[in-house]
Amino acid sequence: MLRSNYLRDNSLESAIATLIQDFQTTTAIIPEVTIDLSQPFSLEISSTAYRIVQAALPNITRHSNAPAVTLQITTRSGMLYIVIKDNGQGFNLAQNSTGFGLLGMRERAMALNGQFNLISEPGAGCLITVQIPLPRAMA
Repeated sequence: MLRSNYLRDNSLESAIATLIQDFQTTTAIIPEVTIDLSQPFSLEISSTAYRIVQAALPNITRHSNAPAVTLQITTRSGMLYIVIKDNGQGFNLAQNSTGFGLLGMRERAMALNGQFNLISEPGAGCLITVQIPLPRAMA
């Protein structure tokens, strides 16, 4: 929960919008973004979602050479879903899956009893999916 003040005065949607704006400025890529959240989340869940997106976007900038990016953050059936997809150069998971950014995203999802999945191969882009269960009061 260190350095989570960016969400204390802003909604998750607003914080993500700032990340997207910075990404657009840096890359000139205008991502296709869908955010459909049924309610606000705890600071812990919001911070996790924010940090996962915050780690993924620079990875796309540095490594993918992608001309298009899709980001979806949605809730349904008691779950928070994050989907980040690019159509860049991709990579071999067996050779490149130990980066700290990927590890951090995985650990953040798992800390909330969530799942982190990564699909990529050379020439086929990258797909990150995260599923985080919402507490019953939020579901």
